[in-house]
Amino acid sequence: MAAVVVRQVDADWVLPLRCAVLRGGRPPEETHFDGDRGDQTVHLAASAGDEVVGVVTLMREDRSETPTAAWRLRGMAVSPSWRGRGVGGRLLAEVRRRWEHDALWCHARTPARKFYERHGWVAVSDVFEIEHFGPHVTMVWPADAGGGGAADV
Repeated sequence: MAAVVVRQVDADWVLPLRCAVLRGGRPPEETHFDGDRGDQTVHLAASAGDEVVGVVTLMREDRSETPTAAWRLRGMAVSPSWRGRGVGGRLLAEVRRRWEHDALWCHARTPARKFYERHGWVAVSDVFEIEHFGPHVTMVWPADAGGGGAADV
């Protein structure tokens, strides 16, 4: 098995996996987020050899509930054949390393909630529905970031 390496990439690297995992059956143009190519957006990809096996996007997006600078985690996806191998944890570890002094937030799909909680994230909202994509909950990291929040995963 090839070693997994996490690195910063441009949006074109993350879009195919984001579309396949998070937007299954939806038109590919719905894969793009406003700001994907913005100055305050960072895309990370986990690769095994030439295969992109996990992706995540961070966008500078403050929340009124957070007193410090905040970044929104969006579009986190791991290839189904790579789930359970630590790829998602590696991506989150890199996110925490790069943004260790900033509050992070996301709207997590409810099936992913336990994954985020295992990595120190805390839910700060009730479950809510995002049209076409199902139930979500707002989560924050670090736990003392407080307030409501969201990661569109």
